[in-house]
Amino acid sequence: MKFIEKIKTKLLKIEEKKLLLFISLTIFLYLLIWLFSFWPGVMTYDSIAEWGEAMSGMYGNWHPVPYALMMRAVYLLFHYPVFLTFFQIATFAFLVGFVTLVLSRLSNLGYKKFLPLVLVIFFPFFAILNVTLWKDIIFADAVLLAAISFYLLIKSDDKSRLPWYMITSILGIFIALIFRHNGIILIIPLALAAALVPDKRKKIIVIAIIPFLCAYIFNGPFLNLLKVNRTTILQEQVRLKVIAAANHYNPNLYNVDERNFLYSLQPQKYWDSAYSCVSIDPLTFNKEMLASWPMLDSSSQKADEQKIAEYHRLFNKAITNSPGSVVKDKACSALFIFGIKSGQNRYADHTPVNEVGLKMSPKIPQLNSLMKKYLGLTINSPQRIIFWGGWLWAVMAAFYAFKFFVYRRWAEFIYSLFGISIVSSVFLGPASDFRYIYPGILCTIFLPLLPLDPDSDSREWNLIDHFLSWWRAQSFKRYIKKDSVVVDIGCGDGQMLSRLSGVIKKGHGIDQGFHIARSVDHECKNIDFHQVDVEKDLMPLKTSTADTVLLIAVLEHLNRPEVVLGEINRVLKENGQLILTTPSPRAKPVLEFLAYRLGLISKEEIEDHKKYFSPKDITESLVASGFKESDISIKHFQFGLNTICVAKKSKKKVKKELTTYPGWLSSNKMGLIFFGVLLSVYMIWFLSFYPAVMSSDSFNQWADAVNFSFTNWHPYIYAFIMSLLGSIWNTPATMAIFQILFMSSAVAVYLGFAWKKGVNKAVIILTLSLFVILPQIGIYNVSIWKDVLYTILVMSSLLIATVVFDKNGASRIQLLGIVSFSVLAAAVRLNGIIFLLVPIIVALFAVRISKQKYFLIGATILVSACVFLLLPRVLN
Repeated sequence: MKFIEKIKTKLLKIEEKKLLLFISLTIFLYLLIWLFSFWPGVMTYDSIAEWGEAMSGMYGNWHPVPYALMMRAVYLLFHYPVFLTFFQIATFAFLVGFVTLVLSRLSNLGYKKFLPLVLVIFFPFFAILNVTLWKDIIFADAVLLAAISFYLLIKSDDKSRLPWYMITSILGIFIALIFRHNGIILIIPLALAAALVPDKRKKIIVIAIIPFLCAYIFNGPFLNLLKVNRTTILQEQVRLKVIAAANHYNPNLYNVDERNFLYSLQPQKYWDSAYSCVSIDPLTFNKEMLASWPMLDSSSQKADEQKIAEYHRLFNKAITNSPGSVVKDKACSALFIFGIKSGQNRYADHTPVNEVGLKMSPKIPQLNSLMKKYLGLTINSPQRIIFWGGWLWAVMAAFYAFKFFVYRRWAEFIYSLFGISIVSSVFLGPASDFRYIYPGILCTIFLPLLPLDPDSDSREWNLIDHFLSWWRAQSFKRYIKKDSVVVDIGCGDGQMLSRLSGVIKKGHGIDQGFHIARSVDHECKNIDFHQVDVEKDLMPLKTSTADTVLLIAVLEHLNRPEVVLGEINRVLKENGQLILTTPSPRAKPVLEFLAYRLGLISKEEIEDHKKYFSPKDITESLVASGFKESDISIKHFQFGLNTICVAKKSKKKVKKELTTYPGWLSSNKMGLIFFGVLLSVYMIWFLSFYPAVMSSDSFNQWADAVNFSFTNWHPYIYAFIMSLLGSIWNTPATMAIFQILFMSSAVAVYLGFAWKKGVNKAVIILTLSLFVILPQIGIYNVSIWKDVLYTILVMSSLLIATVVFDKNGASRIQLLGIVSFSVLAAAVRLNGIIFLLVPIIVALFAVRISKQKYFLIGATILVSACVFLLLPRVLN
């Protein structure tokens, strides 16, 4: 442990200058191991084709020319492609170290600055792609260079550095444009940057124009000088590049006669069609397919079997053993060079790689074998690292882009779009190889390092907060009367009153600090703003002057809500209304997750929440402040996460109601009404099927109850209860009556609870109607079946659990009810044991359960289990 702590300490103390060297050198040495394992570099069909262009000096635009030109330079200087591989891994290593260094200067990253290094080492596609001779690798490096330079350009206010950021941005975009045809998609982040960052708009336009102009010159006059064919198909002067490259470096085809024979079977006119991977895929190659290929002219199609077989043999010599695609290409079932299964579930030819192609010769054969197995685990199955790595990138990139957009962090947002836009262009064409999303992955590994300063001004504006504010406004706008006087307590920037200014007669904004609202004050002549702390001082308004007072998302921030509510009662006119909204208790975990875990809403706002009010809490606070309970209406909205309350100031004085009924009876009168309705309907069913509906199982259990002799053919508890009830009145009707009373009570209590919580009355009446009119419920309630009692017990346990979660806590009686009903349900049916999870879940997630209550739950379950196990022995 001490050794690990020393390493951590040394890593954190790495100086900025050494950080670049440490990360770059580590990655370079790591990639060298891969290069020695796949010396001189992994070559795909595309790589071989471009190497053929480099050797012949004849270029096409099948792939953009720049990579072939780089190969040409390497070929003329060294005659071996490994030096280009060295260049790729060195560029990649330096770029990762450089970007990490730049971002570490912007904020204190701690251990986070080593995240890109860890990802590069532990995700194998970074390594294998960087030792592969593909234009996509240089292209991805260019996209990252452009993205980070553009990010720094938007972020920085240092005028001395801006020209350098512009130069590197232009360079990165230019390289991306000329190395891939779809590089033009970078116009999307550039255009958005020009729209979203007006203070840097001129520089952004310059950055956009120069690389596109240079790319046009490069692809036009410059390529004309090289006599490059700029079409996207293979023309007559450019033969099939795979065949050409294989002929040059395949020792099996050094015979001139064999090469000429192979060429004679491929009329040039057929190379004017678009390139297709399938046409050269040896995995699907067979004699029958060969006979129908358009590569053969009419005379060749009529050739004898021997000629076709010879073509087959020569083609396989030239192509089959050439190094294949590194990552499975969904567009063409290309070979892996690793000797693992292909997309066609066949094994590639196992001829040693160093005897064919470009003389692949691993410098460390043992390591090569190990790398093959490692890559086989990560590439060959869609359930492995590469597949999930791609999805991880997509989810991560989308999340960060959304997060940056929410906070108007335009520099970070544009950076994330560089990678996303490149990948989106893949879907515009037929290719879907994993390498095409590599630029996006490379940009994404740095997203967690981009600083999101909590003290930044951009946090004052939050898209989600504004959306939720707009949503809240829609919930109460219908209550605002025309030509009324409205007071908005906690008005903030005053936008709410500004929106209402055309409807209301006069508006008063009250807030502790309202400097932002000054601009609104000048625009809306009928709105005044007052800087007042309403918990300490009176509002500068006369008594009974306001028609409506708004308290929107403020109540939860107050230390003394009764004081503020009392002041509101003072300024309201008779029949005036208070409209308040506040998050419900169930919103607490959601808001905290969005703020603390995802950072999508203001953390400071959530930290300032003093209390989450339930409807009961709101009612008690309003009544204590002078409002009448009968004038208070409370509803939930935003999926139950928010509460809206409309409280009217009564015109008449509140008189004490005289009643002879107990307090609990008066407060639960709706529950009693529901109970009466349900009981009346179920008694009609009972009288219609007196004494009860009984099946063969019912008769057997009734016999057990009468004889007081119990078996466990069906769980004995139901028969035992029947026996107890039968001792009162020796008839099965007692069990039916018990079930009716139990069902009526459970449903009535819950519907009464919902009524008091302000649930929509139409929903409650509809639910009651279903319990009344559905014949299945009526007939089962008067049936002597254990399943009926089991259903009622489960329902009762879950209903009590719902009440507990709504109140964010539980009393001993409620816990005892949940435990008792769950234990009885487990005893009444053999499969009911699963409902023992209900009290456990309640204990874990109902936050105000003490240790004593935990003990109560456990003890009750344990004692009940012992009782149910021992009771049959006692009874029999």
